[in-house]
Amino acid sequence: MVRQAVITSLVMLTTCLLPGQSLPWEAGILLGSANSAGDVVAPKWGQLRNSRPATGIFLRYHLHDQFSARFNAFYGRLRGDEYNSNVAWRRQRGFQFTTDMAEFSLQAEWRPLAAFYATPGRFSPYIFAGAGLLHFKAHPDFSRNKYDALFKLIEDDRQANYANTRFPWLLGLGVDYRHDQRPWLLGIEAGIRRPYTDYLDGVSLSGNPRKKDWYGLVLLTAAWRFSLSNDADGDGIADDDDECPNVAGLAVYNGCPDTDRDQIADPFDDCPMLAGLPALNGCPDTDGDGVADPYDECPDQAGEAIRNGCPFVDTDGDGLEDQVDKCPELAGPIERNGCPEIDTDRDGVLDDEDRCPTAYGLPIFNGCPDTDGDGIEDAKDHCPTIFGVYANHGCPEAYDASEAAAELSRQYLLFAPGSADLEKYALLDRIAEFMRDNSDFRLVLEGFADTAESPQANDQLSRLRVLNCLRYLERQGIATSRMRYLSHGARYAFNGNTDEERQFNRRVEFKLMDD
Repeated sequence: MVRQAVITSLVMLTTCLLPGQSLPWEAGILLGSANSAGDVVAPKWGQLRNSRPATGIFLRYHLHDQFSARFNAFYGRLRGDEYNSNVAWRRQRGFQFTTDMAEFSLQAEWRPLAAFYATPGRFSPYIFAGAGLLHFKAHPDFSRNKYDALFKLIEDDRQANYANTRFPWLLGLGVDYRHDQRPWLLGIEAGIRRPYTDYLDGVSLSGNPRKKDWYGLVLLTAAWRFSLSNDADGDGIADDDDECPNVAGLAVYNGCPDTDRDQIADPFDDCPMLAGLPALNGCPDTDGDGVADPYDECPDQAGEAIRNGCPFVDTDGDGLEDQVDKCPELAGPIERNGCPEIDTDRDGVLDDEDRCPTAYGLPIFNGCPDTDGDGIEDAKDHCPTIFGVYANHGCPEAYDASEAAAELSRQYLLFAPGSADLEKYALLDRIAEFMRDNSDFRLVLEGFADTAESPQANDQLSRLRVLNCLRYLERQGIATSRMRYLSHGARYAFNGNTDEERQFNRRVEFKLMDD
């Protein structure tokens, strides 16, 4: 099936291309080596010790710049020897063979880069595929086999009546160099062949009958280029009268081609691969604005030549072209380069002059805010949410915690006669705030009473007063472990005669101490 598909493709390709091209012929010789993979030679194409010479001749006919057909005739020899194998069981088996072969084949060649070469004188890689006829005669040698189990299979191989003529398909790649002033070329190519036989090495049943044999060729090529007429490109115009003697063309263009069929010969066509207009030297003008597409910055929109083919576009309708309008989608005055007066944060400072366009600010700070109102803008204020002083970078003046503790310790909380209820909380709140801000301070609370009651009642009253203060501080988040209390009753009471002197005896004192 594969062989039939290859042959069919070659016939179709020849039918399609032959009538339109007649490029020079090439005849040459092939010299290289042949190798195989099968029952005796393991399928590793790098075994150079099994390579044997191969030689041949070929005739090539160029159907097109990129396509050519080639006939080959080869003679070569294949060889394999397991005696020197690196695999122990192969050395024990010890098979060897030589095979004489002759191949006649036809291959199609594709040069994908030829379309980019304006002149010869370059390396040209190609890919080839084809089919052929192979005649071979194998000479296997089983004399060194040491496996008794193989003797019956070896005899079957010797008696096998297999076909010596096969039809292989071939596939490979190569590269050649064509001199730009001399009619010769040199090249190298490598290809593989599948002949659809397992007896290429004369071994099948005693080897691996499930896998077919392969062979390959690595060849150096040398050829002479020639033409059967004085019309090298085969376009019907003699080389002396052909302005493009190496490229097939039309008589109306003195032998030069018109690839894009725009009635302008390629040598005079600035866009030979794209159909165009004579007025634009063969280049197209898609938008019809008189500017050739290769030079038109807006090839799909009709415009003016002075604008490199682009139209006048004013999206926002403010009289300024989009190309120079800094705000092409928002209408604005010309003196503002097309941008409108926008004050996003509505602070009276326009966005283009506002250093903080999305935050409400003050004109004195170019639209940037001063959150705490201390006269220092937030970007330069180290305490932007706390009123501070400029000397301290916008933060409040620093204070000494020990001095603050001493000031609070000089204050006390007074109670009504015979009562332990709290009526004022300002002092307790200040003490709680201080202790939250200064975790290294501890508090001692001391309760006192006057002499109005019995000693036992006074002790209980002073203790309730100090406990009420302590529990309030606990509710404000101050840990009990940071506080302790003392209850003195009336032991330290002053014998005063006035209400103020007696009220002083009904108090709780606070002593803040640094650990």
